[in-house]
Amino acid sequence: MALLVDIDGPFLSKSALKSVFPSGLDRPFNAIDDVNSTFVYEHTLWAKAWTDRHGRTDVSGGLGWRDRWVTAVLRDLLQWGEHLVENPDPTLVASSPDGDVTVRPWAALDVGNGPAALVVVVDPTEDLHRIGSDGWAADSIDRTAALLRETGITAGLVTDGRWWGIVSAVSGVITASGVFDSLIWRGSGAAAMLFALVGLVSLAGGASEKRLPMLFEASVASAEAITEALGDQVRRAVELVLQAMSESHLRALANGEDSPLPGDSKEVYEAAVSVLMRVVFLLFAEERGLLPQHQMYRDSYAIAGVRVDLEREAQNDTEEALDHTWETWHRLLAASTAIYSGATFEDTRMPAYGGSMFDPTRFPWLRSTNAQGLLTVRVSDRVMLKVLQAVQIAHVGGEARQLSFRDLDVEQIGYVYEGLLGYSAEYTTDVVVGLHGKSGYEPEIALTELNELVGAATSGADFAKKLTDHLSKSQANAKPATARQIAKAFEADEATNVADARTRLRYVLLGRTDIVDQLAPLHALIRNDLRDFPTSCPQAAW
Repeated sequence: MALLVDIDGPFLSKSALKSVFPSGLDRPFNAIDDVNSTFVYEHTLWAKAWTDRHGRTDVSGGLGWRDRWVTAVLRDLLQWGEHLVENPDPTLVASSPDGDVTVRPWAALDVGNGPAALVVVVDPTEDLHRIGSDGWAADSIDRTAALLRETGITAGLVTDGRWWGIVSAVSGVITASGVFDSLIWRGSGAAAMLFALVGLVSLAGGASEKRLPMLFEASVASAEAITEALGDQVRRAVELVLQAMSESHLRALANGEDSPLPGDSKEVYEAAVSVLMRVVFLLFAEERGLLPQHQMYRDSYAIAGVRVDLEREAQNDTEEALDHTWETWHRLLAASTAIYSGATFEDTRMPAYGGSMFDPTRFPWLRSTNAQGLLTVRVSDRVMLKVLQAVQIAHVGGEARQLSFRDLDVEQIGYVYEGLLGYSAEYTTDVVVGLHGKSGYEPEIALTELNELVGAATSGADFAKKLTDHLSKSQANAKPATARQIAKAFEADEATNVADARTRLRYVLLGRTDIVDQLAPLHALIRNDLRDFPTSCPQAAW
C-alpha cells in the first residue's frame, strides 16, 4: 500500500488482498505504461494542463481539460467503456444535514442492473480531505460516503483529476478510503493498483468474491479481528505492567521500606492504563510523522524502533538479561515529559502538547527516586519488550501480523482504550492466582480457596465440578476453562513441567518457596502472563 497517498478506515487489508489475490493483483488488460498509448497521451495532456493551472487564481477557460482526463480514465483506462453513464439519474443525491448543500454523481458504472459504482468529481483541491467553504462540514471523501449510503451503493470514486479516492461506505461500518496521486502514475505501480481495483471486472464482472465490495467486506472483518486481538493483547499488557509495579511494591516492603505505590488501587490501575496508551499514542504519532524526525529524538525518545532493538538484544544474549535493564522505561518517561512540556533537539523545537495522558504531575510517583537517585517504580526491558510486542504484533487466527499504526484508525484505538475501562485492580489480602479461561473473562482465585477445593476433591472430574460451582457463585461473569480441561490440568503431573513451573513460580513469587510448593503441583491450572510466567500475586500485591 506504499503507493497510496493516504488511507482511512479498513481500506483493503493485506490479509484480504492476499486471500483473494495470492499471486498479487490482477494486471489490467493492457500494460499501462509500455503499451497503452491512450494512457500516456491523455496523462501527458492532463499533467501539462494541471501544471499550467496549478497555483493560479485565474480559472478562466473552464475545467474541460479535467473532464477529458476523468472521462479517459473511466472509459478507456478502467475499461468501463459503454457502461460508463455520464449525468446519471438525478434522484441519486445526498444532502448536508441542513439540506442546503447537495452532492450528486458526475458519472456511474452501470452494466444493466443499476449502478455498481458512483463517481463524484470536485473542483481542483490540494487534498480530498479538505473541508469546503460552502457550510457543509464534510470533506470530499465524507460527502461521497454520504452519497453512497443514501443511494445504497457501496463503492465509489471521488476525484479532482489529480487525486483519486476509492471509497467504501456500508451501513453500520466506518467509511474506508484510499487516495492515489495521478501525478505519479507514470513509472509507478500506483496506476496498475487503481485500475486493478476499480476496473470494470473488479466492480461488475468476473468472480463475485474478487469484486471490490467483497474485498472491502473481508477487510472490515480483518480490521475487526485485529481490533479484537489488539484489545485483548493490550489488556494483558496492562496486567503485566501492573505486575511489574507490584514487584516494586513488594520488594520495598520486603526491605522494610515504604511502598512506592499510592494506597489508592484505582490510581495505580489508571497509571498502568496510561502507560499503555502513551505507548500507543507515541507509535501512532511517530509512524505518521507527527513528531520530530531529528536524529536526537530518534536516538533518545522515539518508541517505534525499540521493540526490534530489544528483540535483537534478547537474541544476542538471553531474554532473561532484559530483566536487569530499564532503559525503555526511562525512555518512555522522558518522551512523555517532552510531549507534555515541549523540548528542543538542537535546531528542532517540539511544542508542548500538554494533555492529561502525559501530565507528569498526574502520577508523580512514577518519577519518584530513592536516596541513590534510582526510580522507585521500575519496569524492566523484558516487560517493555512484551508490552511493545503486544501493541505492534496482532495474533489473529494463528497468524502473527505486524501492525502499522499508519493503518490503524482513531476508532480502533478508541475501542482498545474503552475496553480497558471495564477492568480494575485491587490490593490482595491473600495469594491470588489467575486460572485459564476465555480471554478477558479469566477467573482468579485466592490460594486458600483453591487449597480447600483441592483438599476436598476425590478426582480430577470432582475438582472440576467443585471449582466451576465455586466460580459460578463467587465470580458470575468469569468464563473458566471447560470441566474436561480443568480435570486434565488438575491431573497433570509431568516431572519436567513441574520443575520448570517451580522455577517460573519462584521468580514471580519473589522466592517464596512455601507458596511455590503449594502451587507447583497445580501449575497446569494457572494461566501465563505475556512473559510466559504463571499469573500469581503474593499477598499485598495486585
